[in-house]
Amino acid sequence: MLSAGIHYENKAALRSDVFVNIGWEVDLDANIDQYVEPGTAADASNHAAVKKLTGDMETNLRSAAPDFEDWTTARNLTNAATVALRLEDSDDLDVGLAERERLAAMLDASAEAQAVEDAMEIYQADLDALGMDDRAYLGGLNRYSVFSWYLIKTLVIGLLLLPFALIGLLINAIPMAIVWLIGRAKVADAMMATIKPMGALLAFVVTWGVVLWQVWSNSGAEAMAAVLILLPVYLFALIAWFERLVLLGRAIRGFAKSRSAKDVFDQVAEHRNAVVEAVAQAL
Repeated sequence: MLSAGIHYENKAALRSDVFVNIGWEVDLDANIDQYVEPGTAADASNHAAVKKLTGDMETNLRSAAPDFEDWTTARNLTNAATVALRLEDSDDLDVGLAERERLAAMLDASAEAQAVEDAMEIYQADLDALGMDDRAYLGGLNRYSVFSWYLIKTLVIGLLLLPFALIGLLINAIPMAIVWLIGRAKVADAMMATIKPMGALLAFVVTWGVVLWQVWSNSGAEAMAAVLILLPVYLFALIAWFERLVLLGRAIRGFAKSRSAKDVFDQVAEHRNAVVEAVAQAL
């Protein structure tokens, strides 16, 4: 019997990359004496043997499949493994799924796993605050001139989206408040995963329906069609701005001592190096 662990790069994506990790083999015929005591039955009625065999199978499966303590640990360690495997001076910034998963599993088994998680969380906060990922950073943003231009471009885009975000807030304030109130309900997580999306869908459909009816009544079908196209744009702009506002708060705290773009650039580079060093220390 072979144990096999299946690692998906993105479980929610179609045609996601998959890494199948074949673990240790349990050869029951050759090693039956390890499980069956002399004079006892070598079949399913031997509960002690079945329990020992099941324990070995569980151990093998855990070593082959992802077995992190929680989703936060899994995210931090797999991200740290990706950062450590992605070389700054390489033209190919892609990281193989198998290599990443193997390294993440090794980090999880290390006594220094928490240090790796802490370093990755700090670096990830920098990336989130700046609206980028590690691949984009090494893809050119690790050069100060490109990094500075990226900050300017991000600011300009934010200013251009501001009017749309304000209109989006005006239109969607009520359904967003309803969704927030639903999220405050004291129900089980499984129940919340059902009622919150359904409540959001109903609240936004009703609100947008009222808006479209008002536009159609006052300005006709052509105006209603134009508003129907713009409503998702307004909502997207509002969500983008809200996310940026949250990230801006983190950025202000994270870059509190920075007085220039150069200071921010140096801090991001320092925190990335800290992740690589933490991974090296953990191995």
